[in-house]
Amino acid sequence: MDLPIYKVIFDEENINIFGMSLVDVPANQTEWITMSKDEPVKMSYNEEKHLVSGVVLRPGQLIYRNPTKSIQTPFYMSFEASDIEKFAFDFLIQNNQNNLTLNHEKDFNGAKLVESYLTKNEDNAIGVEKGSWILTYKVFDMKLWEEIKEGKFNGFSLEGYLSLVEDTQITPNELKDETDDNVSEEEKDLSDEEFIEEIKKLFK
Repeated sequence: MDLPIYKVIFDEENINIFGMSLVDVPANQTEWITMSKDEPVKMSYNEEKHLVSGVVLRPGQLIYRNPTKSIQTPFYMSFEASDIEKFAFDFLIQNNQNNLTLNHEKDFNGAKLVESYLTKNEDNAIGVEKGSWILTYKVFDMKLWEEIKEGKFNGFSLEGYLSLVEDTQITPNELKDETDDNVSEEEKDLSDEEFIEEIKKLFK
């Protein structure tokens, strides 16, 4: 049975992405890369500079999600390149780049953003799609750095208010642009605190 696919769209009236989390299992299935002196090398570490880079979002990638309070069945989420660009720009414009947590639970200030960019073509060092959003953080906390090297943290996971629309015509093998609004009455009745918890569930 094909699962429903929800496109995540940038909403100018919404808060969108308000923070980033360092997590053990990234929803985008793309683990850390760290920067060596010469070029990005997947899963290698620069002891001198303590830089860690990773993928936040990839265009067209289907991200499996378990049911939530507002969406009662398993589903896929997908981001288009045009919306990823808007999310990436707004993240910096709103000065949210250093709002960090660990596994969506503990606030953390032991790392600072030093680079944010969108891949310009398919031929890139990370091997992801054109228009993917990449972040690089410099890690100042030595305990965190050791935990990253030990594999306890493996990627980025965003935190934010996200607008989802469902396209009943698309399947995991076919993405189209036709969408239907899928904001349920139950979702509208959620308090701000409940809504934030629902969004966090999407990225754990």
